[in-house]
Amino acid sequence: MTASISTMDFTKMMDPTTMMMPKKMIKQMLTFNKTAYENTLKGITMLQEQNEKMTKTMMDQATWVPDEGKKALDSMAKAYKNAFDNFKTTIDNYFKKAEEYLSE
Repeated sequence: MTASISTMDFTKMMDPTTMMMPKKMIKQMLTFNKTAYENTLKGITMLQEQNEKMTKTMMDQATWVPDEGKKALDSMAKAYKNAFDNFKTTIDNYFKKAEEYLSE
């Protein structure tokens, strides 16, 4: 059995109202991906904050750890936060550009 495009299907495909459907579908995909991205970042942020609190509590109670070690952990946490914020800003800008492109 061979598939063929009938005149009715072709006319429907060329209808301006249905030609916008791919753009609408892409917008929906973008919205879905942005929501998934934001929810994932929220989860990662919560996990990191909890991990940071736990590590700080442990380091405060560990009197045998030298101050240099505690400072090293603090600087690693700050570096992670900076890198994470830069990553988030970059991805947010990409989503914004994509949304602007699709709104035209």
